[in-house]
Amino acid sequence: MYYILLEVTGSDLPKDMQGQMIVAKDRVESLQTHLPEGATINILVDNISGSDLENTDYINVISAEHNKIIHADFVTATSGTGLVHIAPGHGMDDYNVCMKLAIGPAFAPVDDHGKYTTKAFPSDPSYLQGLPVEKDGAKAVVALLREPHSKLSIPSLKADSSLIFKTHNFRHKNPIDWRTKQPVITRATDQWFANVGSVQESALKAIQDIMFIPDTGKSRLESFLKGRSQWCISRQRSWGVPIPALFHKQTGEALLTVESIEHIIKTIQKRGIDAWWADDAEESAWIVPGLNPDLYVRGKDTMDVWFDSGTSWAQLEERDDGSHADMIFEGSDQHRGWFQSLLLTHLSAQTDTANAPVGAIITHGFTLDQAGRKMSKSLGNVISPEEIISGTIIPPAKTKKGTKTVPRPAQTKKDAMGPDALRLWVASSDYTKDVVIGQPVLQAVHSSLHKYRTTFKWLLGVMHDYPAPLPAEDFMQQLYFSDQVALHQLSKTSAEVWKHYAAYEFHKGVQAINKLINTDLSGFYFEVIKDRLYAEDEEIRRHTQTVLFIIMEELCHMLGPITPHLIEEVWEHIPEQWQPYDVRSPNRRTWEYPFNAEFDSYRAEGAMEMVIKTFNTVSTAVKSAQENARRAGRLGSGLACRVELQMPRETGNVFLTLLTDLGANDELSELFVVSEATMVPDDPEFRRKIAEQEPDEGLRATLLEPEEPPAWKFECEFECGDEGAPATGKAVVLPPNAEKCIRCWQFTSEEPDTLCGRCTDVVSADLGVDEQTLNESEAEEEEEMEDELAKYR
Repeated sequence: MYYILLEVTGSDLPKDMQGQMIVAKDRVESLQTHLPEGATINILVDNISGSDLENTDYINVISAEHNKIIHADFVTATSGTGLVHIAPGHGMDDYNVCMKLAIGPAFAPVDDHGKYTTKAFPSDPSYLQGLPVEKDGAKAVVALLREPHSKLSIPSLKADSSLIFKTHNFRHKNPIDWRTKQPVITRATDQWFANVGSVQESALKAIQDIMFIPDTGKSRLESFLKGRSQWCISRQRSWGVPIPALFHKQTGEALLTVESIEHIIKTIQKRGIDAWWADDAEESAWIVPGLNPDLYVRGKDTMDVWFDSGTSWAQLEERDDGSHADMIFEGSDQHRGWFQSLLLTHLSAQTDTANAPVGAIITHGFTLDQAGRKMSKSLGNVISPEEIISGTIIPPAKTKKGTKTVPRPAQTKKDAMGPDALRLWVASSDYTKDVVIGQPVLQAVHSSLHKYRTTFKWLLGVMHDYPAPLPAEDFMQQLYFSDQVALHQLSKTSAEVWKHYAAYEFHKGVQAINKLINTDLSGFYFEVIKDRLYAEDEEIRRHTQTVLFIIMEELCHMLGPITPHLIEEVWEHIPEQWQPYDVRSPNRRTWEYPFNAEFDSYRAEGAMEMVIKTFNTVSTAVKSAQENARRAGRLGSGLACRVELQMPRETGNVFLTLLTDLGANDELSELFVVSEATMVPDDPEFRRKIAEQEPDEGLRATLLEPEEPPAWKFECEFECGDEGAPATGKAVVLPPNAEKCIRCWQFTSEEPDTLCGRCTDVVSADLGVDEQTLNESEAEEEEEMEDELAKYR
């Protein structure tokens, strides 16, 4: 940096603004803005290098001492004059420069209350003593420099002149105390340090065996370990764990020996820890025997809270691998605090090993409100756990478009979310980043919890008569395709959740559970099996209930750690007939391993996934055609239609095999949730030839084109070829061929307002009568009804 020697002149200029001064060359323009009109700057010497000024003598006007100008890299030309006052007690930058030049010692003439001491102005100790440094103290210093002759004796200073060129207000970049919101005063004080350099190498080696979540935590902690050889373990607070040191009243030397520490510990055990602060300063009980109690006094320094809490590993028993805990969990600021002290104090206490005290270190972000602001009491945006549990967090009332959202008035009845909602919000959050909480987030969590509850409520409802949660030995060999899909998705989800929980990635586990419940179960399987549960015979119903029991039990295992109260409530409502089987709540059992489902037909790796993808391709086309029919006003319920899959001769092997098997097992209509579903060739001529050779009249009618076109028809194409051999099939949605069954609501009855063949068999079996008797009974009831109606005609 270059400087200039300049002179400020002006006929109307005050005397304290006239004279010579040295200023950084880049600051001359800024200096000009502080001068009144008529003032001029005359450059006497230009381009003076900073190195030329170094070691130049100057007089300290406060102490009247001769000092030298020194060079410092941190001085810039962005503000001021490019010259600054420094002292070894004014901060780390000043301290480092002064130590190199043997300038010291470092001290700050400021007491514990932020007020000047007698050392601030040695020539008149009482002038600044007791004045707050940021208020009255600052004003007193300015007054002293404005009228230096009142207190200072400076021969070279002209009479009635001032040492202040110009004053102006500016915003200082002081740190702010997070509790009081007041500026923090930094001062140099004596501190206690722990030498951790001796375990630095061991610490760097030990962290290689620790799992870090997220991975960046490892490099962050490693950088702090490499950059620290000393740890300042003392603080000057009015609360905390005291450092058990005694100080000599005259010399100020500290006494900290094994004997003195043991004596102080015994005294604390007798008098209590509060006595260290509450006892009179002259209390001799704290002084170790053998010392003159009149010469020693207790220290007031407290232990750094994170260094102190870092010894928490000592409260746990050491395990075979030398560790004390599986995992520790704290905010990202603890890489420089608790995480580091936990490791360093543990290694310092070991003699011949370098084992880490924990297996994993997990770092979480901070909690923000819904506007993305850090929660703070002073801002009033803190949401307490009790507000979530009790349900006082109520979403704002909806208003018309263009109007402001107003808070919903207080309600007498709260929608209590319960502790499970709080746990679910935590588990759903990616805690490795800052986490947002507010009404929209909590509403989404509440919706998920409500979905869990309604899902379990439905499962318990349809299993109320399920006799025993013990599947048959050959159960897995008797599954429908939809059962296989549901159990495969359950198996896949269970493995994912198991893996994510083990890796402490709970939000990924919750996402997998939500997808299973919303998409695979509610969106597919539960819809498919309703006809089986409500309309089929007892054997098929029991089979389906067994699948549902497996699903319910595994859902309880997966949700148990997240929503334990819900799972306990579920198990309180299981059917009474299960009690003799001692089926304990999953919360009271160990989830030993995830559920696994394998099917003989799809044992090859990825085979089931490929088959499910194939089916979803066809199912999506069917639903798309149904939606087109609904938009055209032709279709309401999905049962009020039939589906015809028109397949080309080039149909891929996977498609053809799957659809042929499902058609042969009569599962297509169940899977599409329609009244009838068939698969036919798309070539009309080829269909006609096949029909001519088909002896079954029903199949022949399906293959042949109807004499009259259907009332309506909607189509959607889908890809169905093998890889490298494209082919296109077509899903056609048509009106049903039969009438609506009054029991199962499928359009499979021969006559209106009658039972279909399947329902006739089921009902007759339940009533213990044959079909003829059932039909005769129905006919008699109809005649009786007609007779009753005739009376009113």
